[in-house]
Amino acid sequence: MSSRALAEKPRSRHRADVTSTRCFRSALPSTLYRRFAEHVRRTLRRGARNELSRAGGWYPLDRAPSTLPEHAIRRLRRLARPGPSCIGAEWWFQVRDTTDGKSFHFDKDEQLFEDTGRMVHPLVASVFYLGRNGGPTLIVDQGCDPSGKTLSPPSPTRGVAVLPRSNHYTVFPGHLYHAIYPGDVAGSIRVTFLVNWWDRRPRGMRDGRQSSAFDPIELRRDLGRHAASRAGVIHLDQSDIAS
Repeated sequence: MSSRALAEKPRSRHRADVTSTRCFRSALPSTLYRRFAEHVRRTLRRGARNELSRAGGWYPLDRAPSTLPEHAIRRLRRLARPGPSCIGAEWWFQVRDTTDGKSFHFDKDEQLFEDTGRMVHPLVASVFYLGRNGGPTLIVDQGCDPSGKTLSPPSPTRGVAVLPRSNHYTVFPGHLYHAIYPGDVAGSIRVTFLVNWWDRRPRGMRDGRQSSAFDPIELRRDLGRHAASRAGVIHLDQSDIAS
């Protein structure tokens, strides 16, 4: 299934199509990636890990990009292909010690869920890797009902594991259950740039331009020839992921 087919397929709470997961290498043009990664490294070197973790917010796709994350989102949209109903992107950074995992969870409109108990997912979820440290992203073939209390199917039967690699980008249906598996080498950090593609603005979502971690910039229109290609993902069967 192509990424276009993934993007335009209606969301279903009953069919969790984990085989639609795609990973692209060289996702950003090298000029943009180097500038983006170097800014992140400088932020971390000056001890501003919390500042980077707090950066993020909403970027409406009808607005010209003004910061590095927004320029990256405009490029990544070509790979994510979230479809014509997508109006914007929710973005943030995740900075974790390499041996820390993250339990299985669903991406959702967090404020709406807190207010109403109703689970609403993004059209498409995605992970952009700013390095190769840490464990893989795990994605399994489970969705949930609108309350988030019932998994479908009750146990996973298929999944994929995506290893972190610099300038790689993973795209998957926004309603899928996913996690981070802990890495086995301590002493470093795992840094990712997360982008969820939405057909509505999540409740209470601030504008990403309010983030102090990134000042407005301008980039040359021509960033050089760029052709992102698909990289492999590790496909898992039930014997790999059964508890």
